[in-house]
Parts: sequence; C-alpha cells; structure tokens
Amino acid sequence: MRQQSDYSFESSDPPDSTEWDVEEEATHTRILWVRIAALVAFLVVAFIAGFLLAPRESSDARVGDLRADLRQSEENSQQLEARLADARQQLVDAQAQVEELEAAAGPDPTATETPSPSAEEKTKSYTVQPGDTLQEIAVDYYGDIDYDDFLAEFNGIADTTELPVGFDLEIPPKPETP
Repeated sequence: MRQQSDYSFESSDPPDSTEWDVEEEATHTRILWVRIAALVAFLVVAFIAGFLLAPRESSDARVGDLRADLRQSEENSQQLEARLADARQQLVDAQAQVEELEAAAGPDPTATETPSPSAEEKTKSYTVQPGDTLQEIAVDYYGDIDYDDFLAEFNGIADTTELPVGFDLEIPPKPETP
C-alpha cells in the first residue's frame, strides 16, 4: 500500500463548485467591508483633525476687524456728508452776497456798450472724437439734447447715428427753439 504524504495533491473528494463560490464570495465581502471600515475611520480622523486645527479665533478676529473698519468708514462718510452740506450752504450764502452787492452797485457808468458780434463770429468749431454723439454735443454746447437735429441740419448731416471721427462740426449760436 502506498503511503500518503502530508503534501499530497490527491484528494478523496473534490470540493463542490458552489461551495467554492460561496466561500470566495464571503471572502470578497469581508475584504470589502474591511476596506469600507478603514475608509470611514480615515474620514472621521480627517474630519476631527480639520475641526481641531481650523483657525477659528483668527477668522472671528478678522470679522471683528472688518466690522470695526466698516463702522469707521460709515462715520467718516457721515462726517464728509456734513462737511459737504456746510460747503454747499456757504456757496449759496456767498452767491446771495454777490447778488446783493451787484444789485447795490447798479450799472457801471464807465462801461460802454460794445456791439454784439455777428452770428458768423459766434460760430464755434468742434472736432468729433471717438464715441461722440450729436446728442452729447448738443447737451455740452446748448444744455439740451433736443438741439441734436438742429446741429445735424446746420452741418448737413443726414445720418445722425454715425459721426465720423475727426469731422469738424460747426456750432452756431443757440437758437430760441431747437
């Protein structure tokens, strides 16, 4: 009779394939749960470390500093508004004094009447710059946007939406109506 060694490859019963699959699946499931548990443990440790190491006091102090700066800026703004209101009142008072002095002085007896220049002498010239519109130019020279058509007609401009840069506009004296 042959002796069987401890390291024999001969087996009396081969394992059933379903038993083998169940054991293999159970092993894989245990490995998966161990990995999940390790990942959860790592995340918990990382969260706790982040929470403990977060600079809470410095951000709270920074917010406090910013709030103090905001309060100071608001106070400065109020002081500047008060100074502006005072300056405006002083300007109004000074204008009133000038008007009173002019009214008290009356007309200047030494002033001579000078003839008014003709309309051609009062015509001004303006060179169109990039971004200029007839409306803006009318406001600048006449104080009213409605004079844009008058400027276009006077200068022979048909398309008022496009002014060529460098074009010399003639600015006549302001008429009574646009």
